[in-house]
Amino acid sequence: MAFKSPTISLPTALNPGWIYFIREEDYLDQSVGRYVKIGLTARTVAIRIAEHQTGNPRREFEATPSNYIELMDYGETYLHHYFAAGRLCGEWFDFDDSFLASDVRPVIDDLETEMAAVAGSFRRWKELNNIPSNGTVRTATPTEAGWGVDFTAAYEQLTVAKAILDTHKNNLKNLLGNNKAIDTIMHIQQKTKNPTFNQTVFEGILTAAQLLQCYSLTTSWSRSLKMLNKGRDLATLDPTVSLAYDASEMGLISPSATNMSGATLPLTQAIRDENLAMLNAMRAVKVQEWECLKAQAKLVEALDDSLEIDGILKWKREENTDSKFDRKLAKSLFETEFNASFRPPSTPYTYSTEFDYNRKYVP
Repeated sequence: MAFKSPTISLPTALNPGWIYFIREEDYLDQSVGRYVKIGLTARTVAIRIAEHQTGNPRREFEATPSNYIELMDYGETYLHHYFAAGRLCGEWFDFDDSFLASDVRPVIDDLETEMAAVAGSFRRWKELNNIPSNGTVRTATPTEAGWGVDFTAAYEQLTVAKAILDTHKNNLKNLLGNNKAIDTIMHIQQKTKNPTFNQTVFEGILTAAQLLQCYSLTTSWSRSLKMLNKGRDLATLDPTVSLAYDASEMGLISPSATNMSGATLPLTQAIRDENLAMLNAMRAVKVQEWECLKAQAKLVEALDDSLEIDGILKWKREENTDSKFDRKLAKSLFETEFNASFRPPSTPYTYSTEFDYNRKYVP
């Protein structure tokens, strides 16, 4: 399988709020736990701690001051990826106070400052989603050209970082082989495929007049945002990383029913090393993704309702109204025929490789 280039998209949630760091203390012997929870809340941290405290026999307290940041959801995800090598389970990380002060504190403080500077651009990007482009193609200003250079440089580094991460993920898949899991690290997930609606069958049941009733005028947006200079490809940027990725793809087995009857492999040193390398690789991916997003958000805001900044980005947005098949309407009008048009899947299950993205062992 060829290497898939990174994708960059506007974060779904753009809400401000608190990023907090919770540690626990034993009520009986006053011993302080080694784990820290990195979480978020749009309310006060005190309220969130009170909620967490319910059912917990240990006292929860802030391990380091919380930060109020402009893009709370993305900020939490950023930290979870940045410090993935220390994640034990979910939102709990293995951090001592020294590491919190020397490593975590500078990252969250910088993130707070950077997000304050660009949050307006991100929110304008979201607003522009529903503003049609006017067809104008214009020349970049010197400032915009600089942002374009920033994006290209970050995207090239992101491409290499993603290839390194994908290589380690492939290596773990190869170590898994036909087994169903590696203890605490990854597993094969089996999902049942449900019968699906077959529109062709449905159309064959109805008369032409009945089928016509199942169409309605639907207004939808068509959007196509393209960065026009993403730089060099992986093989040119870093031949060594490119070759390592290609090697990791050799002999890679797609998960199947065979895996479900396989064993759960215990941790070996080779597996631990590969998993830790994967977790560490997540940091560079998130760092460069954030650099790309900052540059892109500023460019999108500058683009406004124009179609293109020549050579840098193009964003076609248009609202279309068409007569389309309306499944909800079809079901309400012809429920018996609609239900008769479902067909079973050709295979009963799908199989996927799921990584736990944590480290439940001493590195």
